[in-house]
Amino acid sequence: MRSGINFLWCPRAAPLVQDILELSPNSPELLEESTVSIAATHDFTAHVLPYLVLAAGTHYPQIQLNLMAGNRTAVMNMVETGAADFGIVPKVEIPRAFAFDRLFMSDVSLVTPLGHPLSEAEDLTRAKIAEWPLITWRTGSPASGETYDRYRRERMRFKSVLTLDSLTSVKTYVALGLGVAMGPNFAIDPWDESRLNVVSLSGVVPGREIGIVTLRDKPLWKSGKLVTDMIHAEVTSSTFLTHFPYGL
Repeated sequence: MRSGINFLWCPRAAPLVQDILELSPNSPELLEESTVSIAATHDFTAHVLPYLVLAAGTHYPQIQLNLMAGNRTAVMNMVETGAADFGIVPKVEIPRAFAFDRLFMSDVSLVTPLGHPLSEAEDLTRAKIAEWPLITWRTGSPASGETYDRYRRERMRFKSVLTLDSLTSVKTYVALGLGVAMGPNFAIDPWDESRLNVVSLSGVVPGREIGIVTLRDKPLWKSGKLVTDMIHAEVTSSTFLTHFPYGL
């Protein structure tokens, strides 16, 4: 008598077996429950990340996301210490220990109180903007490099009346008439039009690449790679872009 297990082929099982064989290694059906920690800047977390989290829940419900927010410096530190699997930041002097994977180019807009003269100005320049009280970004915030730090480097005089960490906070103070500000387009919401004027600074202030940062010597686990691949696909989809009336 032969020992072991004998398998009896059942024709009714053929469709099920075929479905199993056709499953991709990345299929949600084969993905174990896991956690991916993401660190991002305050404005990205408030305005862009919610739509990416929604998409992740649809594609990979088994993956739990742990979200953390901070300024650019804090995000880089979270990735370096392992508190975050990857970060999402503007491309500014990325240290060699990190790998930067570009997601999109973020353009900059000027936000002013309703009826402000700058919102009607022709041939708007950085010099004209500097003539007005500015609400500026703290060093390490996403927009500091492409806007206010440039004034400092070129020794162009300007008056900063307030310094904050994010455009989300800045917009409230601008609406109260305390100054004007510049920031990434993705942080401007459709309902801001009821309290602010928004002026594109394309061609006036350079945009900045936004991307994913990881440690070069620490490859992402399978679940992290699935999430980053999904983010790449989402930020280029037409459906995703409808959430951002002023663009990314």
